[in-house]
Amino acid sequence: MYDVHTTANGDTLLICCMTDDHLMNTIRVLASKIQVAVEVLTNPQLDDPLIAVFQPKFSKASMQDRAKESLELFHERLQPYVMEAALRGLEITPLLQGTYGRSASVPMRSPRVLEAHLDVEIDAIFPC
Repeated sequence: MYDVHTTANGDTLLICCMTDDHLMNTIRVLASKIQVAVEVLTNPQLDDPLIAVFQPKFSKASMQDRAKESLELFHERLQPYVMEAALRGLEITPLLQGTYGRSASVPMRSPRVLEAHLDVEIDAIFPC
């Protein structure tokens, strides 16, 4: 689309001017960052007491807060790249299904409208 992409060396170009390979590589990188954030949010090993021994400043809550922020940021960043890939007819569906861990709608837990997604638990969005 007409959003701007910044390369690793700081150059900028419109997303619509990226090559197919560059576009797909960027989508893969953002998808992998989403998967890392989801892993932090859903990994029970974060409760391991040995982590605190080797990293005394470790806080599961702060790590999960950072992961939630990262998840929101990378999800938002991914959207213009996905739109451009869809416009070009690039096959991104399997990658996105793997990233988000689903291929169907997520059932609503209540009939009321979600209020800014506050009632959605991460397990409902990314089932393990």
